[in-house]
Amino acid sequence: GLRITSISAGYWHSLALSECDVPYSWAGIIMGNFSISPENGMQCYPVELFDDDCHVVMISSGRQHSAFLHADGKVYVYGFNKYGQCNPLKQSDQHFFDNSFLYEDVISVKCGPWSTYLVVKIIFLLFY
Repeated sequence: GLRITSISAGYWHSLALSECDVPYSWAGIIMGNFSISPENGMQCYPVELFDDDCHVVMISSGRQHSAFLHADGKVYVYGFNKYGQCNPLKQSDQHFFDNSFLYEDVISVKCGPWSTYLVVKIIFLLFY
């Protein structure tokens, strides 16, 4: 069977991450879940997201959005972006998928109800 290493529960949707670094999503489309079509509105079983080469290492869900940290340190987000929780430069009441990335060298991602928090590795170079 499939081994799940972490789960994240949003307001209307849930995420799971398998031991193979593949994320799954299920529940309502209207609040941050992008695994189903708008016609039926709900998905009762998990659906695999992305492709086999994505290597997601961390997942997090907010009230209306989801965030995925990839092994390469890039973060991808999806959901409603009304308050800039997916991308502060592109606020919108529509579903939003940021397939670009805002930050590199991210080491942790957490979603609050209306926000997304990133911990970024900072490298200081000191010259004497």
